[in-house]
Amino acid sequence: MDIQQTLRELADPKYKAFHAKLIPNVPPEKILGVRKPQVSALARQIEKTPEAEAFLSALPHAFYDENALHGALISICFASSTRRVSS
Repeated sequence: MDIQQTLRELADPKYKAFHAKLIPNVPPEKILGVRKPQVSALARQIEKTPEAEAFLSALPHAFYDENALHGALISICFASSTRRVSS
């Protein structure tokens, strides 16, 4: 799975334009326009795959949306490790 290509397929040009206005310090060409629920769903889908591990190691990311996915994956990993510790 090519994660960057998957993010491109999930991108919404109207959301990209809207989001670019919210974060003016990020160049618009560095924003794909993937909505947060889709980023979270993708993170859950790939969380325990070799692709996710490789993605987390491949820094820096080229796009803002990749950084959002990176954060979502870290959040999922942290939440699952916290559940294991408290169980």
